[in-house]
Amino acid sequence: VLDAADLVPGDVIKLRVGDSIPADARLAGLTSSTMYVDESSLTGESVSVGKSPWDEGISTVDVTRGEGEGASTIPIQDQ
Repeated sequence: VLDAADLVPGDVIKLRVGDSIPADARLAGLTSSTMYVDESSLTGESVSVGKSPWDEGISTVDVTRGEGEGASTIPIQDQ
C-alpha cells in the first residue's frame, strides 16, 4: 500500500466502497457489476454517478457502490 503522494502515472489503484480515489485515474475495469462515486463536492450533483471501464475517476471523490481498478493518470500532489 502506497501513500497518494507516492503514486505515479500508470500505477494501478484498487477501489472499493468507502475509498476516496487517491489520484485522478482512468478506470481499467470493474470487479463488481456496477461502480458509483460521489462527485457532489465537485459538481453539486445530489446523487452518485455511475462509472464504466475507461471513465475518469477524479481524485478525492468517494466510491459509494461497487469495486474496480484504475490506472493513475495524475498524482494528487501535481494538481
